[in-house]
Amino acid sequence: SLPTPRPAPRQGLPFTLRPSLLFRGCGANLLKETSEMALQFAAAGRMKAGGDASSSAAREIAGAVGGGAVGALLVTPFECVMVQQQLLGTSLLQTPLDIVRRHGALDGLYRGLGLAALRDSIYVGCMLGLTPVVRRRLIE
Repeated sequence: SLPTPRPAPRQGLPFTLRPSLLFRGCGANLLKETSEMALQFAAAGRMKAGGDASSSAAREIAGAVGGGAVGALLVTPFECVMVQQQLLGTSLLQTPLDIVRRHGALDGLYRGLGLAALRDSIYVGCMLGLTPVVRRRLIE
């Protein structure tokens, strides 16, 4: 996600273009996005492998959906850290420590995992599963 000054008014902060405030949380987001795409492509590719020709479309879509769900396991802690950084302004290393101290590792860092898995399953299922299947059918 792009840096945005939207949270500032909700926090009672004045509008600013200071990079330290405007780009708060981008480090966690950069780590999240790069690792998420790598994991989703790898997991979807692995899950799509095998099967016979008659089940290839269903297998491709199901593999992509599974890849999205697996990706959510990695993404959820990064998203939690990113949101908390944007709200609190703590550092990339201090934020997860604070979350674990306040809520515990699983309850704190994996809050929202179910919805993240659903969201990523739909997104990756369409991007890496449904889109190639539809494109092949349109070409045929």
